[in-house]
Amino acid sequence: MEFTTNRELIETLFRNEKVYKRKFKVKIDKGYPHSNLTETIIVQLYKIKVPTFIVEVGSMIGDSAVTMAKSLKKIDAYPDIICLDPFTGDVNMWAWEKDLIEKNQWRFIKVKNGRSTIRNRFEKNIMQEKLTDQIIPLEMTSLVGLRLLQRLFHEDRLSKLPDWIYLDSAHEFDETYVEAKTAFEVLSDDGILFGDDWDWSAVEHDITKFAKERSLSINFIGNHWYIEK
Repeated sequence: MEFTTNRELIETLFRNEKVYKRKFKVKIDKGYPHSNLTETIIVQLYKIKVPTFIVEVGSMIGDSAVTMAKSLKKIDAYPDIICLDPFTGDVNMWAWEKDLIEKNQWRFIKVKNGRSTIRNRFEKNIMQEKLTDQIIPLEMTSLVGLRLLQRLFHEDRLSKLPDWIYLDSAHEFDETYVEAKTAFEVLSDDGILFGDDWDWSAVEHDITKFAKERSLSINFIGNHWYIEK
C-alpha cells in the first residue's frame, strides 16, 4: 500500500529519516478513557466524503487514529493519516497528574524526568498495530501544523489538502474557534471538519460561533459534530 502524502511529508520535513526509528522502553498503553470515535461514525462520514488524506488535531496516544485506519480498512479505504500534536497534554491532564499518581490510577501525562511520555506511548501503540506507514505524527501545535500543511501545498511540496480534519485537541474557549477557522481553510473542497465532545461548553460555544459566522450547518452523530465545506 502506497501512502503518497506521508512520503512527501517525510521527505520534505524529515529528510527521509524513519519517524518510528527511536527505541525506548515503554509498554503498550490502551488505557485512554476518552476516545469516543467509533466505526459507525467513520462509516457515516465516509458516505459523505471519501477520504484519501486525514488530519487529526489532538491525537494523545493514538486511539482515534487507529480506529480510523482500522475502520476504513474494512471498506477497502487506506487514507494517509497525519496526527498533529505536541504530545504534551492539556491543562487538565497536568493538573490531575499528582492526584492520579497518589490514587494509583491511569495517568494521562505519565511524567518521567520532567517531561510527558505521551509521544512514546503513541509511537508504541501505532507500532503495535503495524500502522507506521499509514499514520505519521507531526510533533507540533495545531496552528503550526495546519498552517504548515497549507503552506507546503501552496508551494507545491504537498500534492493535496486533507479531506477530513478531526479536531479533538484541548477544547479551551477561543482556542477551539481559532483551530476550527484555520482547519476549515486547510480542508480540501467538499471536505469535512468534525470533532468530539459537543457536551463541552467551550466546544459548543466556539463551533457554534464559527458556523454562524460562515452560515454553515452543524450536523451531529451522537456527541460528535461535523461541518461540510
